[in-house]
Amino acid sequence: MTDNNKSIVRRVLSSNRLYFAVLSIVILTPLLVLAADCFRLIYHDFGAYPSPEAKNTVIVKTTAPAWPFGTCKVKIICRNNELFGFLGGKSFETEIANDGGRVLPGDVLVKWSGDDEATITLDGCEQEREVFEVSFGKKIIVLAGGDTNE
Repeated sequence: MTDNNKSIVRRVLSSNRLYFAVLSIVILTPLLVLAADCFRLIYHDFGAYPSPEAKNTVIVKTTAPAWPFGTCKVKIICRNNELFGFLGGKSFETEIANDGGRVLPGDVLVKWSGDDEATITLDGCEQEREVFEVSFGKKIIVLAGGDTNE
């Protein structure tokens, strides 16, 4: 091969590398964003709050915050601790707005009134306090309450 042919081959190869690099970035960037968004949909255990006599339990699970300043999804599971208590459990979802941060221990408060009633308070730095009253019995009843002054 002559020197002229070698330089042509080098230019073609270098331009192919550039095209490959640009194409890789164009394809991989949306895939990485999609993967990060899918990871946000996975719930992680935040805490389990048993009643004083351990007859019932409130379980709180959270997701990672939406990027860059989104909310965290919160799943609250209320169930009794009998042998098949998980079958009659009740769960609901809500969100905590914490300026793009994760849910902190002070953002979730579960206060028990005996073994059969719980008050769940969710509080983020960018939202009004959200209160849920849970009554455990033959059926688990969840009521959205008002503001508490605690």
